[in-house]
Amino acid sequence: MKTLRKVIFTLLTLLVFPIMSWCTSVDAFAHAIAKAEGYYVKGSLPNRMHNPGDIKAHGAYIRYHTDQEGFAALRAQVQRMIEGRGLYGPSMTLSQVGRRYASTGRWALTVAKVLGISPSATLREIFGIDAGLAPEYTPAWEKI
Repeated sequence: MKTLRKVIFTLLTLLVFPIMSWCTSVDAFAHAIAKAEGYYVKGSLPNRMHNPGDIKAHGAYIRYHTDQEGFAALRAQVQRMIEGRGLYGPSMTLSQVGRRYASTGRWALTVAKVLGISPSATLREIFGIDAGLAPEYTPAWEKI
């Protein structure tokens, strides 16, 4: 019985803890984006719109019903970045993401400072993504 418990604990440690730490990284990245977008400034547009990522649809800012709903949308956006869906790819640096996401270098500097990393870090490095598990970023995407 002790051996079975030991095996189950080992499996849980190998399977659950990496997932938990990855989720924390996505959450930390989302909060860093919220900081860069001015969400934590009372009365700011992202704050009033419950939109911590300053996310737009069809050129207009989205108003979410709650802060939780806004953060869920931002975490989904970060997930798409990590997976290389849309305009982002895991081999993009934080500076490249910032130019695409916010059209300014200041964004990447703020996100990097909050996370305690370099703006030259790639999404792959930030999230510990194995190179074989994610599509490569292609500079041709920058021309879209």
